[in-house]
Amino acid sequence: TINGKSCTLDDESLDLVGIKHGDIEELVKLLPSLSKLRTVELGAEETKDASIEWEDIAQLVAAAPEADFNYSFTLYDKKFNLNDTEMDINHIKIYDNGELVRRILPCMSGLSYLDMDFCGVSNEDMAAIRDEFPNVKVVWRVWFGDNYSVRTDVEKILASRPVPGGALDDSDMEILKYCTDVKYLDIGHNPLITDLSFTKCMPNLEVAILAMNGCTDISALAECPHLEFLEI
Repeated sequence: TINGKSCTLDDESLDLVGIKHGDIEELVKLLPSLSKLRTVELGAEETKDASIEWEDIAQLVAAAPEADFNYSFTLYDKKFNLNDTEMDINHIKIYDNGELVRRILPCMSGLSYLDMDFCGVSNEDMAAIRDEFPNVKVVWRVWFGDNYSVRTDVEKILASRPVPGGALDDSDMEILKYCTDVKYLDIGHNPLITDLSFTKCMPNLEVAILAMNGCTDISALAECPHLEFLEI
């Protein structure tokens, strides 16, 4: 008997609507025995017991990795379901450094894309989320120079001087290590740039325009196997 209903080990679906925090430990032990389980119904956020936390749901998901968990919830006034493959919360100001998102992501085993552009979470915290969930494409915005900003999934960066973005230096380039999808990079005519180590984080780089910079060591470019054109 699970959640007041009779079940068998051959069941493909399970109704867990209304489960309580005290049920979690026993359920985590039982779920791996249901080898044919494919669907778990958890209902909606407003129907769950107040004592159930995201960590409880994450334990259930981990105990039945082959099953789809159906659960609707609201995050920053937007509707989502644990079955969603994408989560877009861009331009929503977040004040907890992304902690709530980090609690929810373990519950969304099928999530492959997370857009947190203009959410106000620091680069370090966003990178931590990306590292913690390597199967999710995590995207946010980085700022460098006086007026430059790009999304971390950008494929082309044009920042050669003179432009309104102002002169760039090595501290600006360090920030670009988060832009791992870049294929075309133009940062020429920036004499304060001397360190190219950030390019090690750009494995897809095909074109690099670095002319009139202060670089004397280009060994970092050896980590860019797709590089086809280099101006220096």
